[in-house]
Amino acid sequence: MSDLFENVNKQKLLSHIKNLVSLILADGKVTKSELKVLSVIAVNAGISESEITRIFSTPESISFIPPETRKEKIEQLYDMVLVMMADGEIHDDEIALCRSTAKLLGIENKILDEIISILITCIQQGANLNNVIERIEQLCLKSSR
Repeated sequence: MSDLFENVNKQKLLSHIKNLVSLILADGKVTKSELKVLSVIAVNAGISESEITRIFSTPESISFIPPETRKEKIEQLYDMVLVMMADGEIHDDEIALCRSTAKLLGIENKILDEIISILITCIQQGANLNNVIERIEQLCLKSSR
């Protein structure tokens, strides 16, 4: 049973890395800084360099699996914005992909731009991830009332 849970969890992580790879490719150029951020995120998630290479070469081999908790959704958006900002430029194609992924994650459209703006500001200021998550969770709770 634990093997099944580990496999599902691994598939979720691979799905997230695939989203990040898609984001890196969105503006038509791959930079060393984007690859470095991707590598750090992937290694911290237990994804190997060979798995990253496989995702780049055959992205269709990875199915989209959305995270289940709001915290996981926010963490994934945080990673997307981190990758989006890695090369020092935020492109419209990257923002569009971030928005469409956020919608797939179940983030409400009415607060999506505000969440992305908060993430950009917090990353620029070097805010603690737990504080960022708490701030966005509070925003989500307010919007659902």
